[in-house]
Amino acid sequence: MGYDAQKKKWVIVGVLKSDYGYGNIWSLSRPSYVNAIQERAKAGTIQNTQQNQVWEWSVDALHPETSSIKAGESTALAVPLRNESLKSQDTDKERPSLDYGKSVIFDGVDGGVLLVKDNINAGAGALYFNTNFTVKPETNQTWLGGGVLVAKDKTVTWKIANPEGDRLSKLGTGTLLVQGVGNNLGDISIGDGTVILDQQEDEQGRKQAFNQVGVVSGRPTLILQSADQIDPNKLYFGFRGGRLDLNGNDLSFKRIQHSDDGATVVNHRTDKSSNLTLTGVTVSEQDLTWGNWGKAGSDIYEYAISGRKDYFALKSGDKAGSYYPTNQASSDSWEYLGSDRASAIETILERKNQQLLFTAFSGYLGEKSADKPNGVLNVNYQPARDDSVLLLSGGMNLNGDLSIKGGKVILEGIPTPHARDVLNNREVIFEDDWINRDFSAKNISVANNSTLTVGRNVSSLDGNIQATDNAVLNLGYQSGQKVCLRSDYTGSVSCDSPSYNEKTLATIPRMALTGDITLTQQSQLNLGKTDFVGSIQGEHSSRTSLSPESHWTLTGDSTVGNLNLDQNSQITLSQNDKQLNTLTVDGDLSGNGKFYYRTQFSSLGSDKVIVNGEASGDHLLIVDDIGTEPQRSKARLTLMTTNSSADNFAVTLQNNYADIGTYRYSLIQDGGTFRLYNPIVEKEIEEEERKAAEEAKRQEEERKKAEAANLTQSELISRISNTALSELSAQVNVALKNDQRLNQHYLQERGSQAQVWTNLDVQKANYQSDNYRAYEQRSTYTELGAESAMNEQGIRLGGVVSQTRSNIEYENARGKTVYSQATVYATVQNTQGLFVALDLGYGRSNNTITLDDKTANFKRNIVSVGSVIGKKWALGYVDLKTIAGLHYHHLSSVNYELKGAEIRTRSLNLVNYQMGAELSKTWLWNEFFITPSIAVHYFDANRKVFNNAVLVNNNGLQQQFNRSIQYQAGLNMNLGLWYVRTALTYERGRESSSAKELSLNVGYIF
Repeated sequence: MGYDAQKKKWVIVGVLKSDYGYGNIWSLSRPSYVNAIQERAKAGTIQNTQQNQVWEWSVDALHPETSSIKAGESTALAVPLRNESLKSQDTDKERPSLDYGKSVIFDGVDGGVLLVKDNINAGAGALYFNTNFTVKPETNQTWLGGGVLVAKDKTVTWKIANPEGDRLSKLGTGTLLVQGVGNNLGDISIGDGTVILDQQEDEQGRKQAFNQVGVVSGRPTLILQSADQIDPNKLYFGFRGGRLDLNGNDLSFKRIQHSDDGATVVNHRTDKSSNLTLTGVTVSEQDLTWGNWGKAGSDIYEYAISGRKDYFALKSGDKAGSYYPTNQASSDSWEYLGSDRASAIETILERKNQQLLFTAFSGYLGEKSADKPNGVLNVNYQPARDDSVLLLSGGMNLNGDLSIKGGKVILEGIPTPHARDVLNNREVIFEDDWINRDFSAKNISVANNSTLTVGRNVSSLDGNIQATDNAVLNLGYQSGQKVCLRSDYTGSVSCDSPSYNEKTLATIPRMALTGDITLTQQSQLNLGKTDFVGSIQGEHSSRTSLSPESHWTLTGDSTVGNLNLDQNSQITLSQNDKQLNTLTVDGDLSGNGKFYYRTQFSSLGSDKVIVNGEASGDHLLIVDDIGTEPQRSKARLTLMTTNSSADNFAVTLQNNYADIGTYRYSLIQDGGTFRLYNPIVEKEIEEEERKAAEEAKRQEEERKKAEAANLTQSELISRISNTALSELSAQVNVALKNDQRLNQHYLQERGSQAQVWTNLDVQKANYQSDNYRAYEQRSTYTELGAESAMNEQGIRLGGVVSQTRSNIEYENARGKTVYSQATVYATVQNTQGLFVALDLGYGRSNNTITLDDKTANFKRNIVSVGSVIGKKWALGYVDLKTIAGLHYHHLSSVNYELKGAEIRTRSLNLVNYQMGAELSKTWLWNEFFITPSIAVHYFDANRKVFNNAVLVNNNGLQQQFNRSIQYQAGLNMNLGLWYVRTALTYERGRESSSAKELSLNVGYIF
């Protein structure tokens, strides 16, 4: 080759003609001569003028060396065919003469049809298509010639067969669509463009596009429209190969015949998956050849002598014309196989099958060009023999799965190709000069005692791997590992275990292994010179080993069975900026490995290692804390936990410490657990905790003192004291309630007449204070009263007699009170509605208390004096009445005994302050009046604290009484001289948590 500076491209300068042992003889290229020869080889051009125009090609019956192509009445194109009678112009060695036949060029409008009416042998003549065309026979005619060339972006539909023994050559970047019918016994060689095999069945169901298919040059693509277009084992990839597009079909090969790494198997169909199955090559008895004496090349030779038959194999390099040995022994030329036919056959079969155990594919599986679709392609290796070996050294990019169901599969790179050493008859291989390969698949499954080995010069392996049923995974090169090579010269595979020097070992790259690995049913994983990023899920029976050059980075929590770590092997338990992980060793841990931890001491988070089996070996932990400054604490961070350990088990920190924030942390063993801690910080904190505990104890004691000081009397007194205090409270409540009823009476309209009335009240109330605990009081009040006007100046006198009966539920005690009171009062009211009232009352109470079936009875006298002032306003639509005043009460002292305790209630003088307001509206119908009203009343007897109000066994207790607000809704009805008043009262106060009262008053006016 030479570079033409004027044309600015590479051109042919000369071609090899011959050699003479130590040199080559070559001829100069003469472009003008070559162009003349090319023009002379053309018969002419067919100009197709319309779509579906039919051009008939027929042979001259009188002159079979000539033919013609014509359409209808057009002028025929004469096309010379092969003519053996012509003298060849080629004076060199025998070869097909360029003068035997001429080529035809098809041009013009797309859609022409070439109808072959006779068998055509065009010799060296080819068909050039610059337009879309269909070539078909009239019946079952064949075409034989120099090949078919299809121009770019053009398609030729090829429906004609070529004869058995002929090889059709396809060139040009266009497409050849093969759509013949039945079995085509001819071959095809594809050198460029696309060939689509879509052969159709004949009436007998037979279909074969070609007998043998070759794909060469690296440019063409062969597409199968169905799986039965060809016999896969008659497909071969020649120099630089090309693409085989399974197109959604499934194909099974014994082996893929190929010359070099240019062979590629793809599935460009994205809507349907393809399955590629490799079974390996095996030889059966039917494949053996039986030879005759004197002719070499056969597998077995039979020699009948003296009534017996001996069987021989011809030794390599010796002559078949040598005489057979007659002494049942081997000679220089013949190997004696015995006199038993079956045994001889078995020997040869075993020998040949042993030679065929190793198969290889140096091509590429899956699509590697980014501009082409990469459909789902599943590759299955399912050899007939369990000791078969498949070497894959071209690379792989499967959008599908790789399944290994037997034998051994080896993934490797290849030595950089160099010119063959012809003088020494050997291939030139430099061990430090290899080409790296990349392999990827969605999933890789290895089963049935199979082995997957990823050897030297594999840059990357990407995919999830599942190993089961005693499978073995050797991922990454290890020193001394077996290396296999396929010869591009012979196609044979050889394996050995070379010892590389340091320079060569340095050229072998670390493999990047990504994906998750699953190990079940006693499967094994051996990691070599690799950086593995992924997780492992292994059963207890599985085994994982890391070599000195292995580095495993976990992407998630992982579990392995038995784990062995060679010296300098590394495990990084989690990735940067990712979650912290736990590695569980379900079996035993052994070896001398390094564990890289990420920790977050501030939150006590960390990667962890848990060993459920026995731990042995010497392991180094390297800690990188990624958290914030840890708080000073005695917390210890767990790194590793072991169930049991051997005597030789040791775990140490790198540099014997880990720098975390302000402090350095050491490793401490607590049983089978290894944790990070800081002994100095722990001692400081222990001292601080001791001091803090003492301070807390002191503060607790002070708190208890303060709490005791803050406890209310009700929380400290006994049941007896509580009952005595509650009884006094209940007594005062009755007196205060009488004050309220009297005030409500003062607010009623009286007129100038005299009146009498009776009143009935029912009340239920709950009381509680800081001085006594909760109790419930139920009371019934009855009243009889009379009132009369003394003069016309508004002075009125009245009197009331009443009785209150109360049932009281104290804490674990009961009480009864019957209180009777007589009251006289005087009121004066002017014409503007202002009134003043004075009252004087005397009452006597009979009380009973029962505590644990012990009863105390006693009496108490109460004197009451009160004064109030009020005002009534007529506001037009409604009436407003207000009142304010006070009542003084004197309660006599009481002494009684309760469950052996001496109770004394001292005489008390207390003042009850009162105020209230009522809003009402009156409607009149003849003599019937109705007056609804709402009122609110406030009273306060809580202003004074009575110390030593009650003495229990001479121990003084304080008492304080109620302050409350009452809300009342009432209804008054007058009919003539009679009236009826009803009211509903609700009370909330300092000591009354809730009190409800219903009253009924009936009166008569004189």
